Amino acid sequence: MSVVLTLKRSVWSWLGFPRCHKLTYLISQSMDHELSFRQRALVNLHFLGCRKCARYQKQLRAMRQAIMFQNDDSVAMRAESRTESLRPEARERMRAMMERSAHDDLEAEAHS
Repeated sequence: MSVVLTLKRSVWSWLGFPRCHKLTYLISQSMDHELSFRQRALVNLHFLGCRKCARYQKQLRAMRQAIMFQNDDSVAMRAESRTESLRPEARERMRAMMERSAHDDLEAEAHS
């Protein structure tokens, strides 16, 4: 262990700042509920000297957002599946439009 790291740990301990393993618990708790002012201050002060914990918080937030995004998509898909399907007339209009579009594309290729 380097002298700088030992000195840093001693200063952090002397000032009463939590070490990384305790801070990760606070970071995890902050995802579920608001931390007290003192806890937020400890976390932010710790981030000044520890990039790993700051990175951990960013990764945790990214995972949480990804999960929330996926849940939003699945809710939308379930709601979409409950809606009525298209009427036969609408399906026919869409089919005819797609056929016309495909035919127009073929003609454009033939003339180029």
